[in-house]
Amino acid sequence: MLDIGAAGSRDDHGDGLDADTAANLRLLQTEPCSTDVVLATYFKSRYCMSGTLVVAASSSLGSAANLELVGHGPMIWDSIARMWVVRVRNLETNPGMVTVEGAGCSAQEEVIAVPYGCDARIGPDLGMAQ
Repeated sequence: MLDIGAAGSRDDHGDGLDADTAANLRLLQTEPCSTDVVLATYFKSRYCMSGTLVVAASSSLGSAANLELVGHGPMIWDSIARMWVVRVRNLETNPGMVTVEGAGCSAQEEVIAVPYGCDARIGPDLGMAQ
């Protein structure tokens, strides 16, 4: 956890921030963020999860990243898996590529199509029980 200031520090610049808080904010503003799509799978089987896109992403900003799957809406922070997840149902076709954006970072990834069955690793491991 980042300590953003000690009580009683003086305001050096007249901006209402004590010196410690101002220094920590400068550090946060210059720290680059990164986002990575760790899973992008489209299930096209007529059985389990047919027409479903599952996307999982990580960010250096963790739960503060507020990630969104472009074209499909916000993702959900899974505090156990420590990543962002979303499941989009009833898609007619594989979108081919996905883009995840949030907090000034973005990432693209090719979608892997699963032609049959279900991948058991998709459910509980990502907090997305079927």
